[in-house]
Amino acid sequence: MVKRNHGRPGRRGLSRWGVGAFIGLATVVGCGGTEELTVYLDSDLTPAQIDQARIDVSRDGDSQYSRDIDPQLDSLASGYTLRLENGGDDGSEVDLVLQGLDEGNPVIERRVEVRFSSDHKLVPLHLCQSCLGIDCEAGQSCVRGSCVDADLDAGALADADDEDAYALTCTGSGGAGGGGGGPTTCDSRCETSAACGECPFRAISGSMSLNFTIARYEVTRQEYQAFLDVAPVPHDELPSMCQSTVDFTPDEDANALACSGDCDEHPAVGVTGCQAAAYCYWAGGYLCFDTQWRAACEGPTTGPQTLYPYGDSYEAGRCNGDGQNAGTLEANMVGICEGSLDTLYNMSGNAAELTRVAPDGAFEVRGGHYQSPATELTCTSVAPEPPGGAAQVGFRCCYDR
Repeated sequence: MVKRNHGRPGRRGLSRWGVGAFIGLATVVGCGGTEELTVYLDSDLTPAQIDQARIDVSRDGDSQYSRDIDPQLDSLASGYTLRLENGGDDGSEVDLVLQGLDEGNPVIERRVEVRFSSDHKLVPLHLCQSCLGIDCEAGQSCVRGSCVDADLDAGALADADDEDAYALTCTGSGGAGGGGGGPTTCDSRCETSAACGECPFRAISGSMSLNFTIARYEVTRQEYQAFLDVAPVPHDELPSMCQSTVDFTPDEDANALACSGDCDEHPAVGVTGCQAAAYCYWAGGYLCFDTQWRAACEGPTTGPQTLYPYGDSYEAGRCNGDGQNAGTLEANMVGICEGSLDTLYNMSGNAAELTRVAPDGAFEVRGGHYQSPATELTCTSVAPEPPGGAAQVGFRCCYDR
């Protein structure tokens, strides 16, 4: 017997679509109502990618329930409940399939197989952009870009009354539980929770005349990867125009163009302003504002300010620019390309650097890069943010004193 009730079942009612769209909640009750599973449906796909979703539930091979869902219907923001009563013996297996469709054709699927347990458990079913176009073998399902075993261990799932477990987990590494073992995403700063990981080592430069400090080096690929490893998600601490960003992965082609081989210590390039801002917030700071970046490059206001970080005249070979190298060099290489502040490196050349114009303003790029001519390697050089990131563009973070 199948019963379906509309209405918010005491969980999050997120009325959003296109970025982490909340599709609904389904509760599946075992024999006699003594065992229960709550199924959480969510997605980061846009209406241009799927215009319909379909949930199918079967028990021990017998179809129990099927429903087509319009993810854009406001009524679904409050969830819905499924109850399957007396459908099998205790401990029977439930198969759950969530499909995303485009004009009636399935384009993505998430499948799980799970047995009831004595505890009320949460089963996450997420449709993630990273799984579009990925076909898995029988018995497997795509989770965050990887094919994993569709059979879930109920003992490893989060309790259904754990509100923190109701989070979209479309980034990070895949796993058999698909995020059901507890929070696997980070929407805050490093070291604020286990999910947000350890903070990167902070090496900074500054001056008593400046009310901020600035990272000595450009953010490296290894440091940015640590950020990706915590599966970051959008949050309201980011600039308003960045709160819809769901993919923080840098452009692979851009990174390959800037460096090949051992590139962990090279600047993280191929990132957008929003991705850079998200990293800096996670790392305990913020993406430098244009005025801060220029002040650090030119020198403190109490002393002489210079056109280049090392002086007023261009010095060939002083920094990685003007086509001397085919790509970036290590960001933390201590050398002669030192800025007007002690231990501040590569403010000219190597990777041009993203900055913010205002708290909610546009991003721009400063300092020139490894291919820039001498006239564009100055502290005053500025260019618009390239769409989607570029091989020549990285960033560094600033921090309040």
